[in-house]
Amino acid sequence: MPKSMPSAITRSVPPCVVSTMSCGKSAVVTVSGDLDYLAVNDLEEAAALVLFDRVEVLLIDLSTTTFLSAAGMAALVTVHESVQTTGGTMIVVARGPATARQLRRAGVADTLQVVDTVDTAIGQGAELLFSAAWENSPIEESQRAGARP
Repeated sequence: MPKSMPSAITRSVPPCVVSTMSCGKSAVVTVSGDLDYLAVNDLEEAAALVLFDRVEVLLIDLSTTTFLSAAGMAALVTVHESVQTTGGTMIVVARGPATARQLRRAGVADTLQVVDTVDTAIGQGAELLFSAAWENSPIEESQRAGARP
């Protein structure tokens, strides 16, 4: 008796999870898992949502991305162009063979500002992520400076 074949194709690769965090005029879009053609829309939609709020700095964190396809790289360039039209800056955190090497080999790293770590990104412009939160904090100025009442 022949074995039955499954009627649906199942995805054997890990899913992609895209999350966002906004703070003042800055935002972080984190991509975990595989950024392939199935996940491109998730990245573009997340970026569009934060750009709608007129962010000045967009940090795309690929440090937990396990695979980056050509479609994913094209989406990064598309998001970069959208950020530039609003006068903003986009920084991509990518390291390792799954992301950084792919971006360099494809020449995309020549177009995008790519750094190895979030700490490096903070030093290259994403400090606005934290300064905006600090400025909008309900803490009194004397408390920020460490002054005693």
